[in-house]
Amino acid sequence: MPPGRREILVAATTDHRQQRSRSRCPLPKLMEEWNVVSRKRGAGRRLAAPYLNSSSARNCRASVSTVAAAGAVEDFDTAMLDDLGIVDNEEEQEKLLARVRRAIVKVEQSSFYNKFMKQMHELQVMEKLVRAGNRGALKKSALSDEFRVGGEVEMILYGVGSIYTAEIARCQLALALLIKQKFSSIGQLLVYDPIMAPIECRVMRTLGCVPLETNDSGRRAINGPTLFYMPHNEVELYDSVLRTSLNPFTLNQIVIIGNSFRTYSERWTTYPLPDGEIPSYLLKVQEFVEEIPIDDDFSPSAFNDTSWHLFFDLEGQLPQ
Repeated sequence: MPPGRREILVAATTDHRQQRSRSRCPLPKLMEEWNVVSRKRGAGRRLAAPYLNSSSARNCRASVSTVAAAGAVEDFDTAMLDDLGIVDNEEEQEKLLARVRRAIVKVEQSSFYNKFMKQMHELQVMEKLVRAGNRGALKKSALSDEFRVGGEVEMILYGVGSIYTAEIARCQLALALLIKQKFSSIGQLLVYDPIMAPIECRVMRTLGCVPLETNDSGRRAINGPTLFYMPHNEVELYDSVLRTSLNPFTLNQIVIIGNSFRTYSERWTTYPLPDGEIPSYLLKVQEFVEEIPIDDDFSPSAFNDTSWHLFFDLEGQLPQ
């Protein structure tokens, strides 16, 4: 390592470890634990996010950015992976691939999966997405020359977390892979999480996923029918996706599998001045979204408080 870079690396690593210490929980444990939030004042607590939380991820990535300016990203990434307990070699990659495949079998053989697929067929999710896409293609000049044609549905998985450290994350990825396998109309399965390690990206590519390299913060352009699969994401990310989709040609071409919008709406109604920014776009679509809860009896609880969010029957009306 060239002179000067080691000092920067040590400083960044020390800062990251201090942040971890303040969390009062080792990072690998944080990945397995769930953030605790409540539906309303006095209600029982529920578990919400089965992966390294976003604030911790931002702290890690901020440290990486500091070292990047000195050209020592690879050195710090190695230190960070060691700190998280992630070992990156060919043998570990094969082990991780085997763990994901076991999770696929576990999900596919569960009663939850049977009920999920039955519900997906009854709601005609894919058929309606394809029809919406074909209608939108006729108006593509009003949107983009890059509008997808031919009925192909793009699937985007945001916030899956660390499939190396968390069984819940592997089960969530497994469901995404099973959905893609079941429906030939799904084209690419795009995946992004700020804490994805290189070994996780390679395993996802082996399984047919396309890991995204850039954080679009949920603002990816909608150029055709799109299925967003966002298990246990933060409300800001749902709000960002809706903000990007809120126009006459795209809102009815998306479906979101994710945390209950109704629960979020009740939460912000109960607490008029909550911490953080109000999810204004999520609140705007409440009268237009059809929300259908997903029955979850899966263990571990990878899909609790999850719903379908459909926008097919807008009848020309959209929130302003």
